[in-house]
Amino acid sequence: MTEAPHQPYKAAFKVESKPPIPKFQGILIERFRKALKGRGANGIIGLSRQFKIADDNGSGTLDFNEFKKAVHDFGLTLDPQDVQGLFKSMDIDGSGAIDFNEFLRVVVGDMNPFRRNLVERAFRTLDVNLDGRISLEEFSSKYNATNHPDVKSGKKTEQ
Repeated sequence: MTEAPHQPYKAAFKVESKPPIPKFQGILIERFRKALKGRGANGIIGLSRQFKIADDNGSGTLDFNEFKKAVHDFGLTLDPQDVQGLFKSMDIDGSGAIDFNEFLRVVVGDMNPFRRNLVERAFRTLDVNLDGRISLEEFSSKYNATNHPDVKSGKKTEQ
């Protein structure tokens, strides 16, 4: 019996190479991160909470005025051109507004190589048919919820 040749794995997500951030802009981003942490925004839940507080109109995005107000509320003292530069660096798609994914991507930053490798390995494990996507069926075939604390306590079912 012969084995089928191993096909190279095709990643479902694009590992983007962003141009290096100018040093001064990196300093602004770091100050913004520290200000968020100072307000208790540790982890995704805390960041989400701060984002929702800053989203005055409930649109799910921060326009420039909401962002400027948030910078002030976070206790950062920045020149107007620095606020504008920080906003532009966070508005990755150039839409004129920052959605939560953009906000998270900039505030959290890039994954370190160890974590990136771990995520890619987990993805390869879940992507059974190697189509670069994880369907609900693929996920369900690999994840056994029987031992999840909420299932064990009866709060949730395996489904």
